[in-house]
Amino acid sequence: MNNNSKKMRLIRPPLTPSVFALVGVGILLSLGTWQANKYMAKTANQNANICTEERAPIYTNSFTALEKSPYAACPDKMALSGQLMDAIQIAAGPRMHDEEMGYHLYIPLKGEDGSAILINTGWTAEPHISPIATTASNIQFTGTLLRPSKPNYFTPKNNPDGDQWFSIKMDEIRAKYPNLNGDALANHVFVASAVYPVEILPKFVPAEMAKSFLTPQMHLQYAGFWYFMALALIGVFIMRFMIVRDKD
Repeated sequence: MNNNSKKMRLIRPPLTPSVFALVGVGILLSLGTWQANKYMAKTANQNANICTEERAPIYTNSFTALEKSPYAACPDKMALSGQLMDAIQIAAGPRMHDEEMGYHLYIPLKGEDGSAILINTGWTAEPHISPIATTASNIQFTGTLLRPSKPNYFTPKNNPDGDQWFSIKMDEIRAKYPNLNGDALANHVFVASAVYPVEILPKFVPAEMAKSFLTPQMHLQYAGFWYFMALALIGVFIMRFMIVRDKD
């Protein structure tokens, strides 16, 4: 009686597939970790007890220590007032809104003490807006203080000399605009949800209304997807290159 059963054993995988598999797993794990960190940060902000208090936004015209405010992690609990430096306009993109490609437009706001902060003035279809027809120094924005998101592996590099911005990197912005160099420019950005007086930005579309905005739950789902893909890649690699079946 013939015995056609097979035994499985592990072998050393080839070098080239191993390198590609290792790089692929590293990228997938990095994407998953990035999304997981986003989930944790947004969940922490939403669950902070102080953020649920019913109160008017905290008003300030000094931007040197905004991150020390107890409301720094709370959406729409802070209001900044100052003078828009509209000669500097940084269009970060592309960003989607209502199935239309555009940009998130950042303009520095100068405070009373000479400090400045980048204001995300919302989504725009054009990379720049016309000079603001006002000399008012008390333009007020209500919104959320955030650290600029780190670009992922697929985000192109900025080209400051060509005025092409795909992500917000403070060191590159300070180098591009000497009047924002040093400690004058805050490390955070302020994502505006409202502006006063409204005629300053008549076509104002808050950035959080863009379809690119992700909820904490969506970040968690993406994190699970990338981690699952990393495990799947490991499984496929083992089955294809490491397991052999020998006949008895």
